[in-house]
Amino acid sequence: MEQNEGGPLAKFFAAVGVFAGAALGAEAGDFMALCIGAIILGLIGFGIGRVVENLLIRLIFIIVSIIFILINSAIRRFIWELIRAAANG
Repeated sequence: MEQNEGGPLAKFFAAVGVFAGAALGAEAGDFMALCIGAIILGLIGFGIGRVVENLLIRLIFIIVSIIFILINSAIRRFIWELIRAAANG
């Protein structure tokens, strides 16, 4: 099962690759070079965009998990202090 087949970053990097490949082909002065450059750099950009997007999603997940662990620890400590204060009078 394939996830994230074409997210926004993949499409953005693909578009940048297409324009870069077209510019490269236009400098060569050949229409076929323009088409091939746009296709190749578009595919490379799409692949890079997918990788960046997947890494970004994993990084955000890790950061959120760490924040939840820290929040849970602080809440447990606060509740324990309330119980201890209530028990001591």
